Amino acid sequence: MKKETYGLKNPLTLMSYVTPIMAIATGVLSLMLDPWHELRKNDYFNSSSHILRSSLLMLFGGTLAFFMVLTEYVLVSVTSAVTATFHLLSGLGC
Repeated sequence: MKKETYGLKNPLTLMSYVTPIMAIATGVLSLMLDPWHELRKNDYFNSSSHILRSSLLMLFGGTLAFFMVLTEYVLVSVTSAVTATFHLLSGLGC
């Protein structure tokens, strides 16, 4: 089979379909499991400067994660998953 049948033709298109589902699932789990009433007591969100700094750090981390996933997706679509697994395991010393 060709890689296009698996949806590997355009990674940004696939990520645009999957990301909202992942965001909703994460949001629902966060609402159910996280202690939201303790948010104001946290040092990261107790003033507007801390809120801005924390938000920028989360945005930076999210951007970095997005490009890491995009890079992995392109790597697997060009080569194979075995190549990525081999490099991961060899880097861990296995």
